[in-house]
Amino acid sequence: MSAMVRTNVAIDESIAYILSDEAGRQNKTLYAFTNELLSTVLKITKEGGGTGEIYASWRFMHMLREIDSVPLPGDLLEKLINKLFDNEKEWLLKAWYEEGAKLGTYLQLYQPKFEELADLAREVKALLPMKKVEVIRGLDTGDSIEFSIKAIGAGLSPASTNCAERFVHGILSAYSMKIGSSRASEGIIEIKAAQPKAQPRNVL
Repeated sequence: MSAMVRTNVAIDESIAYILSDEAGRQNKTLYAFTNELLSTVLKITKEGGGTGEIYASWRFMHMLREIDSVPLPGDLLEKLINKLFDNEKEWLLKAWYEEGAKLGTYLQLYQPKFEELADLAREVKALLPMKKVEVIRGLDTGDSIEFSIKAIGAGLSPASTNCAERFVHGILSAYSMKIGSSRASEGIIEIKAAQPKAQPRNVL
C-alpha cells in the first residue's frame, strides 16, 4: 500500500468546482477521484502520449459505439474498395454517400454550425477516410454562405478517393449544403458548396 503524501497544487476555481461535483456524482472522495485521474493521465504520458489526445480518443471511441462503426486497416479497406469498384460502382458510391449522411446527422448533434465542423473533424479525424480536412468560409451572398472544402490524404487510389468524395457529399447533405463543384484526384478532394440561410418565419 503506497503512503499518502500531502502536497498543494493551485488549479483554476472553475476546475476545482467541476472536480468536486464530478467526484460527488461518482460517489467518490475528492482524494480518490483526483488520484484516479492523475494516475490515468500519467500512464498515458509515461508511454509517450499527450494530454491533448485523451479527450479526442475518448470521443472517437464513444462515437464509434454510437454509430455502430468498426475501424478497418487501411490496406484492407483499399482492397475491398478496389474489388467492388469495378463491378458494383454505383452501389459502392451510394453506400459511401449514405454512411457520410449518417455521420453528418450525428455530427450535427455536437456541432450544428457547419463552419465550426472543422474543429470537430480534427478531434474525430480517425472516423473520416482522409488525413486532413480544411474548411474555409467564403462569401455571404445574403441568401447563402459559400464554403471551400479541401480533403487531403483521401484514399490511395482513384477508386477510394471517389468513395471518400461521396462520403463528404453525404456529410454536406446533412447540413443542407448545395454542392457547386466537386473535383477529386488521387488522394485529394476539392469541393465548393453553399449553405442556404434559414428563412425567417412569418408571424401571423
